[in-house]
Amino acid sequence: MRAGQYQAALDKWDQVQARDPQYPDRDKIEATARKKQAAQAEPTGWRRLPRWAWAAIAGLALLVAVVITVFVVVPAITLRRSQPSPLHWSQPFPSPPGLGKG
Repeated sequence: MRAGQYQAALDKWDQVQARDPQYPDRDKIEATARKKQAAQAEPTGWRRLPRWAWAAIAGLALLVAVVITVFVVVPAITLRRSQPSPLHWSQPFPSPPGLGKG
């Protein structure tokens, strides 16, 4: 069992129990092997984070998005609206030469 072969240890324990169902499990071999085997099957790394950690990450991402929107996007839109458009004419179009009034 020290080599990490928990299924093999469980198989051997089943053989012992088949021969003598009353054989004592003083070292708690079966319980330990099942617990270690279950721990190996659990996901590791990012997938192992608890739900509260995922909620905190999502909350921080939302906060960053709001801050970027408020401090970058909104001022850019406001600045663009306050500047006159290049097509904005304060005076009427001049008449083309040769097309006089009248």
